[in-house]
Amino acid sequence: MNLYGSITLNKEGRRFINDDQNSTKVAQFLASHQERTVYQLATEAQLSDFMQNDPIQVIGWDRTKFNQEKEEGGHFINKVNSLEECASEMGCSFDTLKNTIDVYNRSVASGNDEEFGRRFMKGQFLSGPFYLFKCTPVVGITIGGLKVNQRMQVLNEYGEPISKLFAAGEIVGGLHGTSYIGGCSLAGALALGRMVGEQLAKNQAAP
Repeated sequence: MNLYGSITLNKEGRRFINDDQNSTKVAQFLASHQERTVYQLATEAQLSDFMQNDPIQVIGWDRTKFNQEKEEGGHFINKVNSLEECASEMGCSFDTLKNTIDVYNRSVASGNDEEFGRRFMKGQFLSGPFYLFKCTPVVGITIGGLKVNQRMQVLNEYGEPISKLFAAGEIVGGLHGTSYIGGCSLAGALALGRMVGEQLAKNQAAP
């Protein structure tokens, strides 16, 4: 949603990261700073722009359900009419939040984010209503896994192949590097699975 202008705040009401960063970077920052909560704050225009242009909002929800949540709340969208109300909802200092917003608004006006170097700055936070999303990171995928050789044989702790044990797909360590890109798991499963199949076929044909 940050591509449409929303900002990322910590529980003190401060920006803490370049808002253009992906969810993996944000989660890594939270983990390294022992934080468990992050907030997204959006204006009416930003949220409407997001809803009109982004095909995925909440898995299992259609636009009607999302619009209902936007107006009524109850799950994860909090509609607030002012920064005072927003600070109260977050449990942070109003002065801290207001200073954060004032600095950010000046960055948008000048086109230069001196704090974090953000590029996608779209719209100032001048008047409500605002929409506050409270988020916590969850484990969606593990980046680690089994170590294999070029034949997709699983290696033991000494770097030796384990007899008749092969691996393919996301169980292979290092497949995604340091960040996950949706859809890559399918290519890994197909390509590496084919390689395993070829090795098994060769072993079956061997005298």
